[in-house]
Amino acid sequence: MEEDWLAHELLRRGLLTPAQLQDASSRASTAARPLGDVLVEMRLLTAFQVEAARKQRVGRVPWCARCGERVTQARDMPDGPACPRCLRPVEWTHARIEGTPVHEVPRDVEAAIARAARSIHKYVLVSEIARGGMGAIHKAWDLVLGEFVALKLLRPDAPQDALGRNAQMRELLREARAAMHLRHPNIVAMRDVGLARDEIYIAMEYIDGRTLGDHIATAWRAGTFSCFYDAPRRWLRVMRDVARAVHYAHTHRRPVIHCDLKPANILVAAPRVPYVLDFGLAHLVGTAFPNDEFARGTPSYMAPEQIRGHPPISVRTDVYGLGTILYELLTGRAPFEGDTATIMASTLSSAPPQPRETVRASVPAAVYEPLRDALDKLDAICVGCLEKAPDDRTESARDVAAEIEKAIDLVPSRAAETR
Repeated sequence: MEEDWLAHELLRRGLLTPAQLQDASSRASTAARPLGDVLVEMRLLTAFQVEAARKQRVGRVPWCARCGERVTQARDMPDGPACPRCLRPVEWTHARIEGTPVHEVPRDVEAAIARAARSIHKYVLVSEIARGGMGAIHKAWDLVLGEFVALKLLRPDAPQDALGRNAQMRELLREARAAMHLRHPNIVAMRDVGLARDEIYIAMEYIDGRTLGDHIATAWRAGTFSCFYDAPRRWLRVMRDVARAVHYAHTHRRPVIHCDLKPANILVAAPRVPYVLDFGLAHLVGTAFPNDEFARGTPSYMAPEQIRGHPPISVRTDVYGLGTILYELLTGRAPFEGDTATIMASTLSSAPPQPRETVRASVPAAVYEPLRDALDKLDAICVGCLEKAPDDRTESARDVAAEIEKAIDLVPSRAAETR
């Protein structure tokens, strides 16, 4: 009875998949040993996780008397589990007495486990949330830490021949190497990278939000031109924070150039906190370029040097990308539109329409006039970022952030900016 309850509780918490439990139960039965001991030996769970599940039956939870908080991930010490903050021994306290809710596995995770959803290493795939040219992003549950992650895998329709698949796996590994060491509040953090059943995966922090591209498109469909005009100061702070994050990547001890900055790669979480994501085309400064480096990217947001292949890309390539994002935030569209050939030709030879002229012709005067000074400043920022020659562009992403900060000061107060 005790072992059955333990098995049920571990499944309910999402700490094991049905297949893992069946394998462990079979081994425990054959060896006539407790299920919990076998799970620890198989390294599917820690001794603390097994003990926490057992004590749940009588309503007891791990508690640190010194910190006054519940312990969710204990540290193994010679004297038993300890609080990870103060390293004092864990005490087991009745949850109903302390009023501390017992951790529950989210319903969508329980549903995924019940239908024997696909698992990769210690991750249960809950749902697919995005798909790019090479990879698919899944909302997944970490069975060990008990929390959501964003898990990037090769797309289901990726090449199945050994040569093509190995090439794409190398690309995922390249992305992980570029971004693994970046730790910034506005960059999606890499958590884990590995190989399971001949499939490479990248685990990133899971952030519930929508991309800047989604926000702009939603406003356009609603007939409001761009989300920018609903809250100019807030969206400019988003752009400022993105530019600061890009500058951090450029000046990290292992400098990284993103090479694919665009609205679809800026995730915005409530309350309008931006995160730079998708370093799939990123370049580690000081390493060799793949042969096709300059032919890759999204045409509407590629700098001229990415298209031509010279001069070599630099931090000013990302400055150009920041300019395209700001341009689209202001005008609701990318600097150049059309088919791929038209966009590339225009990028190399033409200047895009000035943002303020597009805005003046498209938004009501009641919206434009209060923002006239700010739009003049933002227009100059876009021009400085979108120069054809890298040497003519704004020097760094930090400078872009500083100029956007000046534009924020030119935006009217909140009361005046409300439409």
